Amino acid sequence: MKQVIKVIAMLTVIFSGQTIIASANEGPKYTVTPILPNNQVVDVKDQFDLQVSPNEKKTIEVLVTNNSDEKIHIKATAVTGITNSNGIIDYTSDKVAADETFKDIATVKEKQVIPPQSNEKIQITYTVPKNGINGLMLGGIKVEEEEAMKTSKQTIKNKYNYVIPIKLHTEKKLPQATVNFKDIAITQNGLRNTITTTLENPQGAILRNITMSIHIKQKNSNKTYYSKEIAQLKFAPNTTFDYQWPINKEFEAGSYEATLHIKADGFEKEWNKSFEMEAKKVKDLNKSTVSPTDNNADLQMYILMGIIAVLILLIILILIKVRRRKADEK
Repeated sequence: MKQVIKVIAMLTVIFSGQTIIASANEGPKYTVTPILPNNQVVDVKDQFDLQVSPNEKKTIEVLVTNNSDEKIHIKATAVTGITNSNGIIDYTSDKVAADETFKDIATVKEKQVIPPQSNEKIQITYTVPKNGINGLMLGGIKVEEEEAMKTSKQTIKNKYNYVIPIKLHTEKKLPQATVNFKDIAITQNGLRNTITTTLENPQGAILRNITMSIHIKQKNSNKTYYSKEIAQLKFAPNTTFDYQWPINKEFEAGSYEATLHIKADGFEKEWNKSFEMEAKKVKDLNKSTVSPTDNNADLQMYILMGIIAVLILLIILILIKVRRRKADEK
């Protein structure tokens, strides 16, 4: 029951503040479409796939169409494609491992205002490194609109964004993507105990259709501590990332052997790596985790979900009451 109490305390802190983030029921008021140039390689309509030359400077464009009857404020940003902790390509993170990325070679006019029922072009200018690109450079342009209604006590923010992927390469044929298994450690994610494997794709190519499995057992024993397989992953080029395996139980101090197997398009490999779950770290992480630890785990989870549902309902009712009161005052 102590896990439920911890989360209740956290929720109390979160909801006692004066900032409320709420998602809108309506979708975005605008669309974003790439205007494909003549050096587009692959016949796709929703992204750029460009063969470029060393030291080349070029401007490409996307078309932003405002479908609403009000002007909208647009913010555009050059972003880099990486692999996130769920094993998929992500254009929203600031964590980048490669020495030179798309963000480093691209510029974009950051803010624009789009009049009602009209469209505007956003230009992205990139300069290819003088030595060209080793394989594939993966980036994109993120376009977002942000509106905020502020009062003295709360902020309600509705935020949407589009990302148009941009692939640059100087050679048409790309290298074969590979994976290196760098490290393994015990960690936490959102107060959940996880095993984190640090992986690297050192090549300038996307590794696709990945099936990855891990099997962990205590050293000098056939006892399995954890085993899981996951499929349909995709690793971005030139990135190092931490893949997190949720174990949903307490850590146990000791010496372990991990077997990691990865099979993907054109690549298959298996590694064995020894690691320690040190007693002090195990104690600290188990103390703070909300992972189920006894036979009442399911009951605790249902109680927790019920409490969260009630709190959300209360917040909605309070917001409705505040808005009605303001309407009556007018």
